[in-house]
Amino acid sequence: MLGDLGPAVGWVMFNGLALIVANAWGFKDGEWKGFVKPRNVALVGNLVIIIALVILGVTNVM
Repeated sequence: MLGDLGPAVGWVMFNGLALIVANAWGFKDGEWKGFVKPRNVALVGNLVIIIALVILGVTNVM
């Protein structure tokens, strides 16, 4: 759908999803226990990645 940009955008989306999954496993395993401020920064970072992925997905459809 994105023509020549498809592989570049797909690679960014793949890496963003990999970061989200890695952080989710870290939260699940308790890796962030006792680190409230860094945990919140990681959550905000994940939210930014999710918003960026949604924007990329929406622009891919248009």
